[in-house]
Amino acid sequence: MFSVVNAVKSRLAIGAVVIPFALSLTGCGKSWDGRYEAVGYRSGEVVLEIKGSTAVRSRFQYGSLSFASEFSVEQKSDKVIFSLKGGDNATYVYAQAADDRGLKCISDSCDSMFSPLSKEWVRVDKK
Repeated sequence: MFSVVNAVKSRLAIGAVVIPFALSLTGCGKSWDGRYEAVGYRSGEVVLEIKGSTAVRSRFQYGSLSFASEFSVEQKSDKVIFSLKGGDNATYVYAQAADDRGLKCISDSCDSMFSPLSKEWVRVDKK
């Protein structure tokens, strides 16, 4: 009976080390969730709100919503990837901006004149 108890304790100890390590490798890093404003527009004119696996880009004119697009979001520890829902198959890859809060596009898809997302976003909510 003594050896059974020791074996169980050993397995629990191994699990206590292995499980947190495995979780750290699954992309459970930085959360990109929050509210961002597009660089180059007036404050509050073009807004991107990220929450989990969805993001909504909204454009406001004269205080009213004039247009909104929905994106699916894949969050990684060092980048976030957007895909327009119901649109083309382009993906838009962003990394953390120099201010450690905003987003900066690192894929060529943002260079298009008709890109639905701006090249840079500044975080405006507090976290």
